[in-house]
Parts: sequence; C-alpha cells; structure tokens
Amino acid sequence: MIQEKEKDIEPSLKSECYLKLGQWHYEHKAHLGEEDYRTIMQNCDKATTIDPKNREGWHFYSLMNYEASIFYSKRLNEEFQNDGSGQSSKSKGLFDELSAQTAFQIQQLSAHATAKQKMLGQKYVYHVVCAIKGLVQ
Repeated sequence: MIQEKEKDIEPSLKSECYLKLGQWHYEHKAHLGEEDYRTIMQNCDKATTIDPKNREGWHFYSLMNYEASIFYSKRLNEEFQNDGSGQSSKSKGLFDELSAQTAFQIQQLSAHATAKQKMLGQKYVYHVVCAIKGLVQ
C-alpha cells in the first residue's frame, strides 16, 4: 500500500494511486463480495479525500457505490424472500424494481424486519446516498 507518512508525494499522484488500486481490485475479481466492496470503497474514499478535484475518482466512487447498492438490494431481496428463516418463497423481491418507496412502506418494512434485514437495508441506503454524492461532486 501507499505509505501515508510519505509527504513528498504530490497529492494528485497519491490520489491516482489509490484510485488505480480500487480499479485494479474491481477489474481482477470475477464476483465481488462485501469485503471486496469495502476494500474498493476505502481506496476510493482515500483517493477523493486526498484530491477532492479528482473527477475520475469521484466517478469511480459513484459507480462502485451504485454497484454496491445493487449488491445489497439483491441480498436484501434474498433475505425477505427467505423471510429470515432460510426457507425460500416465490414472491417478488422487495427491490426488484428501483422505484421510490413511500415513507409508510419503509416504516412497515422496518417494523417487521429482522436485524440482518435492517443491516442490509442500511447498507443499501448508504451506498445509494454515496452514489448520489459521487455524482454531484
């Protein structure tokens, strides 16, 4: 990894290095999991923190958060279809369509969700918000 204590490296170059680390990790994995997204996001976060004007860094940050939100929406669908019990049902997934949920619907889901479903939902929302943040930068 890049040594944080090396102050003689220009911030834009250091930012590009972190961005390339994240891109390399993304490109060399056939199937990304939770830990892969965490590693990629850490590199994107460092790249955009070191150089907030790095447009390619913000674009990749946004793209990865969008993909992570899809990953978590699929996991959340699986949890709701299994109803947290491990038994699969044939019902349509909660996030099969990316339509806006009303506040009432979200409250109802939250009231009946298991702890794991709530955690996955929070991660989903976090990555959606981060994807939007990356787009507006």
